Order: sequence, then C-alpha cells, then structure tokens
Amino acid sequence: MPADYIPRADGAFDEWQLNFLTYLAANAFTLGIGAADIIVLQLAQTDWTKGYEGIRRLAAELRAIAAEKARARAAYTALIRSATRRIQARTKTTDEERRSLGIRVRDVTPTASPAPAVRPHVQVSMAERLRHRVLVLNESTGAGRAAAVAVRQAAAGAGGCHRAACGGPSRGGRSARNCSWHCPNPMPPPRQTRQPFATFRWSRRRRPW
Repeated sequence: MPADYIPRADGAFDEWQLNFLTYLAANAFTLGIGAADIIVLQLAQTDWTKGYEGIRRLAAELRAIAAEKARARAAYTALIRSATRRIQARTKTTDEERRSLGIRVRDVTPTASPAPAVRPHVQVSMAERLRHRVLVLNESTGAGRAAAVAVRQAAAGAGGCHRAACGGPSRGGRSARNCSWHCPNPMPPPRQTRQPFATFRWSRRRRPW
C-alpha cells in the first residue's frame, strides 16, 4: 500500500502544506477550485500555524526549564553529598541517624551474596583461527553481553583456569559480573583432532560459588 502523500511529522507537514496552498491559490481556476474553497483552506491554515507555532514555543520553553532543572539538581546534589560526607566522617553519628536521613549505613559484617538461581547460557564462536569468542547470556531471560574475551590456543599443552569479564549485573537482579572459565584437560598439541571443552559458572569478585 503506497504511503500517504501528506507527511506525518509536523515540521515536514508545515513545509508541505505551505507549498500546497500557495500553489493551489495561484492556480485555483486551472485546478477547478473556487475562491470560497480557497478562503476555507486559508482559515484552516491560519489555525494550524497558530497551534504549530505555539507548541514550538512551548517546546523551546520546556527544554530551557528542563536544562535549568538539571543544573539546579546537580548543584543541590553536590551540596547534599558534601554534607553527607561530613556526617559520615563524624564519629558520633549513629546508624539510627543515618537511617533517618536515608543515607548509607555501613555494613560492618558483610553479607554473602546468594548464589544465582539460573545458569549462564554460553555461546562460543570459533570463526577465527586459534580464538574462541564467548557470549554469555542469562539462562532465563536471554539477557547478556558479548564477553570481551578471546582464549588463545596457540601454545601446545597450554591449559588452566581463565577468568573473563561477562558484563554487568543481569536483568534478573542477580550478580553476573564475572564468569569463571575452567578447562579440565590440557589443550591438545597442534595438528591433533582432539577438541578442548569447558564448563562455566558465575563467580563473585573474589571467588566462584
């Protein structure tokens, strides 16, 4: 189905309608359009122009207001953080006062992160010789990022444990910051047909689960 000849965007429509009515008014008799019809169209054009120019002015004012709001918030936030740092540095500040202010309460006994409920879903691309490019996804949602990792296999007998960054926290709310790469067997020497295999698991910053 062909596209509508009248543009949908307001800016494009404004330019189009101006050309349309200018040409139509100049050639009304040739095109079979009466003077009364031209007057009706011109009145409608006046209403459109008034509304369009009004919304453009409001949009410009809104952008200016939004910029001023952002500037004011940045300045206010900087003052809040400065006051918070002084409060946190004060030895007499209690946790109850921190909770009342809604600022961070220091965790003197770190709480262990729970193990993820889903496994990493791994896709390995071997398009390049001697290089594996790994894509790690969330098993339940498919959310993930391509890991900026490439495991080279050029050295004969090379093997061991590799740790690779696999993106930020998963959309499921569980930590998926790092992924441990473990190769149970040494890499095969060149010119052999054996293929290495690997297992993946999520890991915390310090150690895997």
